[in-house]
Amino acid sequence: MQAFGENLRRLLGVHDLRAREAARMIGVSPQSLSEWMRGHRQPNLQMLLRVASFLEINSERLVRVPFRELLRYELADQRRFDKVETKIRRERERPRRTA
Repeated sequence: MQAFGENLRRLLGVHDLRAREAARMIGVSPQSLSEWMRGHRQPNLQMLLRVASFLEINSERLVRVPFRELLRYELADQRRFDKVETKIRRERERPRRTA
């Protein structure tokens, strides 16, 4: 899972997502997401699948493939990229609950 943290960090950057915002959208604590991006911890299988689904990337590839290869194949797929952007836009437009 060495590639996971780097891939996650760079993918969030590609989609112009800050870690706190991405954590809210994925449904994980900002602290956990930060730990994953720095490579200090790894997500459990359920969280890995959630992140992969959100980013529209196969979980196996997210974990094992260098970012350059993800950029060449997954991120070059305009339909897939647009799907993630639509998810992000919808989340940003959705009203937040107040405590």
